[in-house]
Amino acid sequence: MLCCSFVRLTSTLQRGQSRILVWLHTKHISLNAHLHRLTNGDSPFCPHCPSTKEDVMHYLLRCPQYTRECHTLTRQLHTRVLQMPHLLNYVNSTGRLKTTFSDTRNT
Repeated sequence: MLCCSFVRLTSTLQRGQSRILVWLHTKHISLNAHLHRLTNGDSPFCPHCPSTKEDVMHYLLRCPQYTRECHTLTRQLHTRVLQMPHLLNYVNSTGRLKTTFSDTRNT
């Protein structure tokens, strides 16, 4: 069932966009906490919050660097309309993952 739901939810997205969502969900994404665990990063901490691990929850909901983007995301998610594109807009607007994913918008 989950597979079918995921396919339905991501049917309008490009392959790379679906990949971002999977990596966010599994926490295997190029944020410092994951990179440090793989020994590919010097530190697990957020570049904006030196004493806080930069994991998915911190990046999406807690980092003060992305307060404006987080506010926009949570406002849009409360409408419960097409949640996947809203999350991709957040990733794109923060620019944090741009070196890994370039632009996450539909072309």
